Amino acid sequence: MLYSFPQLLVHLMDLGIFKLEKGSLVLEKTETAIFPTTLDELIGQRIRFIKSIDNSLFMLFAGMLLLGPQINVQNLINFGIKNIADYVAYLEMKGFITIENNISTIQSYSLYYDNILKMLTSQEKIEIASTIINKLYAKNTVNPVLAQLYEITNDTKNEFVQWENLSNINCSLGDFSAYFNCSIRLLRMLSNNINESTDKSIEEYKIEVYENIANLLYKYTV
Repeated sequence: MLYSFPQLLVHLMDLGIFKLEKGSLVLEKTETAIFPTTLDELIGQRIRFIKSIDNSLFMLFAGMLLLGPQINVQNLINFGIKNIADYVAYLEMKGFITIENNISTIQSYSLYYDNILKMLTSQEKIEIASTIINKLYAKNTVNPVLAQLYEITNDTKNEFVQWENLSNINCSLGDFSAYFNCSIRLLRMLSNNINESTDKSIEEYKIEVYENIANLLYKYTV
């Protein structure tokens, strides 16, 4: 088995075999438990577990995953879900998240993120992403998470604008790595003829990107 004892223990608590009582681990019931063979399977099973007990809890956790590995807990109120404080407390108690200084950190984030994307329907992804865009971000915000959310909602125009603004910011800061990553996204979108948001031609965009890459490379190699 490719996961640790704490993860295994939390899985047994999910199944109701063990429970915490006054700081002690107590055997709640005796029954045969089928253990996932990999950590990825365990993560998937844990997500299915919370979906089985409360769909609102599941949708909140999915939204947190789409927002990123760390989130200010106060911002979650904007989801407009009832009993949200209880849901957050439950996720912390069950080891899905840790909270410090009002910042929630999702444990094993990449594994949970990959599994939630496989589990959500296309409509659920669009619904959650649209809620985040409309309720958790101010107008004219520039953020890589927003670009990814626009991609989920198939809003290619705003996705393009996000990557364009991010690339311009990174270029002005001289951050070659970040600029290069944003530029790859832009060039990929340009190759699909996604440039309706500006008056520039595809070739003009490509020339500008290549010139900026060359200038940044020159800056850091001389």
